[in-house]
Amino acid sequence: MSRIGRLLLQFTSPRTAILVLVVGLAYQALGLYHGVSIKGLPDTIDRLNQPAWERGARWALGDTFADYVAFVRSMTPESSSIVLPPHTIIQPYAEVGLMQFYFYPRKVYNCGPNEAKACMYRARTKHTYVLAVPHFPPPEQALKYKTYVKFSDKLGIYVPRDTSPEEGGN
Repeated sequence: MSRIGRLLLQFTSPRTAILVLVVGLAYQALGLYHGVSIKGLPDTIDRLNQPAWERGARWALGDTFADYVAFVRSMTPESSSIVLPPHTIIQPYAEVGLMQFYFYPRKVYNCGPNEAKACMYRARTKHTYVLAVPHFPPPEQALKYKTYVKFSDKLGIYVPRDTSPEEGGN
């Protein structure tokens, strides 16, 4: 054992060590209480009643994202397919794995880059819906087969022409 270690053992007792631990624990608890618990408690309690996908969306990507996901879920039956933008668009809406979590049990797939016309043709079925996000899909292609339903200035969904908003999913 080093000289410093022996000196520390000589001048500290178990009682002193316990006192230091209790003071440190109290300091951390007080910091947690003021820094996190009080500010976040009402929001945390409110979100406990939400489904896991909604809690995750709000905490991970924000309220606008979660509200958009809820909108898309309400517009699409659980047995439908949802077309996402190609991976060339950097945004969470292009990530198949992420969006599968939020849209489950719906099928989710991407359009490939530079194939908007072919992709919209394949998505023309009455069970396929297309996310409308900035720069995807080209409206002139999507509107050949789908009807646009607006969520916000930048977001919406293209639904089959024979589907009204009331006929959506859950």
